[in-house]
Amino acid sequence: MALALAMTRSCICSPLKKYHVRIINNLEDTYDLYLYCKSGDDDLGFHELKINDQYHFTFRENLWGTTLYWCNFG
Repeated sequence: MALALAMTRSCICSPLKKYHVRIINNLEDTYDLYLYCKSGDDDLGFHELKINDQYHFTFRENLWGTTLYWCNFG
């Protein structure tokens, strides 16, 4: 069973760091991956990923550097 989760950071000229989050369903036996991601300010909703599907979102951290996103998987 494998689930790929990648997060990268890019900093061009903004003082607020930008992050890229990519979630890929690499589960074996063609299992669907269900996920729900949100932060204190943004609800990204429920998503269903078929085998090899990807979900991607980006965000910038706030001025205090305390931005927090979390995802539940099922």
